[in-house]
Amino acid sequence: MNKIIKFFREVNVFVLFLICILTCVEVFFVSKMIYDIIYIFLLFIFMSLLGCIKTGIKFLLVYAILPIAMAGAFILEIPSGKVTEALRKLPIPNEILLTVIVVLRFIPTMISEFSDVSTAMRTRGFLRSPFYVLLRPLRTIEYLIVPMVFRSLKIADELAASCIVRGIESPYKKNSYYLNKVRILDIFILLVFLITTIILVIL
Repeated sequence: MNKIIKFFREVNVFVLFLICILTCVEVFFVSKMIYDIIYIFLLFIFMSLLGCIKTGIKFLLVYAILPIAMAGAFILEIPSGKVTEALRKLPIPNEILLTVIVVLRFIPTMISEFSDVSTAMRTRGFLRSPFYVLLRPLRTIEYLIVPMVFRSLKIADELAASCIVRGIESPYKKNSYYLNKVRILDIFILLVFLITTIILVIL
């Protein structure tokens, strides 16, 4: 099983981006719920092959009506270095490239930080129940926003230092540990999602 997961985790980054685009097409142009369910299970199978079965189950339970979030999770699951290597091959300005990379790297970090702050608030009794939160909205916002702001500033400093240490300001051509080659598997996965999207849109 680990070999299968490793095999699928080497999928081309651009294939994942194209799957996200195809998912958006499916969501906006398909009106029948049964077709959305079929597409969601296709995404779940692919997510399981990537080794993210627990995340896939959560999306099935919580985001069944929003497959775009499920497709976007593919990109958030892959290492930021692999995304960077893939995006460098595109003819886009370096400023835009850095912005996209930082956003993709920052989202999962902020979700984790939000979860930690919520757990701390719950431990201290600030999130006893929805009724308690409604009675004290300003206090709840204060206890949530203030730690998040300070954590964001600290993470931003750490991220900037990490980028500088890794030579982000260097004018020379950069190499990467990750290889982003197009394989037969990549073409097969893309064709499966492309054909499925076309069929569901036409039906």
